[in-house]
Amino acid sequence: VANARSPHREAIRAEDNRDAFSTEDAELDNVLKSATIDVPAGEFQGRRVSVWDLLHSKYIPEEKRQELLELYRDRVLTLQQMITVVTTVIKKKESTSRKFLFAVNTSSKDAGTAAGDKDAHSSQEE
Repeated sequence: VANARSPHREAIRAEDNRDAFSTEDAELDNVLKSATIDVPAGEFQGRRVSVWDLLHSKYIPEEKRQELLELYRDRVLTLQQMITVVTTVIKKKESTSRKFLFAVNTSSKDAGTAAGDKDAHSSQEE
């Protein structure tokens, strides 16, 4: 009988906690949505984009996004730290992407005309 009640109690407790924190979470999420930054690299380079949109972009995997949001909501990460983490991830992914593109272009005899090839060809010619 105790075991039958425990899951129910836990579910109610979890639901109460979720309701208690949902308003605070929404406020924290709104801060991320309203905070915009100049993106240093990648798809959004040169544009002001909200931290929220960057967190939900292709640069941040789902698992990493959930981890960052949890740390932010638990106030382990400040807004500035969140911005630093997100911009660092974007820079690293773009850097890795360019290195891969360069490696593919230098190993290929066929010269492509994709937008990303321009930098690789310039370096190749030098």
